[in-house]
Amino acid sequence: MLHDLKAYLRITETDSDTLLSLFAEQASRMLDAACRRRFYPLIATRYYDHPRDASVLVLDDDLLEVITFTINNGMVTVAASDYYLTCGGQHNLLPADRIEMRIDGQHAALQYSTTPQRAHAVTGIWGYHEAWANAWDSVDALMTAVDNSTTTLPVNDADGPDLDGLTPRFKVGHLIRVDSEFMYVSAVTAGTINTLTVRRGVNGSTAAAHDAGAAIAVYRPMSDIVSAAKRLAAWLYGQRDQPYAERVQAAQQGIISIPEAMPPDVRLVIARYAR
Repeated sequence: MLHDLKAYLRITETDSDTLLSLFAEQASRMLDAACRRRFYPLIATRYYDHPRDASVLVLDDDLLEVITFTINNGMVTVAASDYYLTCGGQHNLLPADRIEMRIDGQHAALQYSTTPQRAHAVTGIWGYHEAWANAWDSVDALMTAVDNSTTTLPVNDADGPDLDGLTPRFKVGHLIRVDSEFMYVSAVTAGTINTLTVRRGVNGSTAAAHDAGAAIAVYRPMSDIVSAAKRLAAWLYGQRDQPYAERVQAAQQGIISIPEAMPPDVRLVIARYAR
């Protein structure tokens, strides 16, 4: 978000880049905390006790995609054709908040053997995005193969247009995906070199070797979340030399603190997405 935040603030010099990057990160985490959900994808395994209704597993986080789903204390891996992902009982919405077993599937009900505790496990991509199918833009590809420790990725056109025709296609702070590995872009070198400096295996993914020609996709968070994070980061930057008052608000799962002077459009976004 550094590139867009600087453009928003009309800052061209680089002296404040470190500070602006810190505020951008802080703004993103503040939105996550205030909404009590995560607006970036995270690969993780979550465990669940056996439920009273053995046909439905209620989830405690936003699920975007299942990697593996096991029941019966890890003894049975359930095929994707044997369950539905649903949100609030609807089959056409993501992220999902439950897994419903198909009554005509091979495993019509959840099962446990040794103990009902932690009997079921979901390894998946967790986070909140209402258009997950369109959340990744494949904008470039690896020019040569890389191993699992290389931190410099050779690309075709580091500052070329993205799928919307906007430049540059890669920016510092971008979350990118190559095969099933997530990486953060820490530097972009354009011109005749065309490389990305990256942090490997982030957000629960595992660093792996990738072949030449492997697609590089850039994660696109929801536009209103991006706008809110940018606005909040700009506000934090403007408040950097003076403390701000906070208002404590009781939430369903605890207490959260919200700056009193937070921009009203940011508050509206929080109100919409707060869990």
